[in-house]
Amino acid sequence: MPIGESVRRARLALLKEGNPLGVVYMPFIIPELRISTQET
Repeated sequence: MPIGESVRRARLALLKEGNPLGVVYMPFIIPELRISTQET
């Protein structure tokens, strides 16, 4: 999943819980960064 989508989902989850800090959080990351699960 692209990091932008992950951050967007986290922001929406915070807002859904009534926490407005999700709106002001600004991540500084490499745009090509991806989040994935690691199989062991």
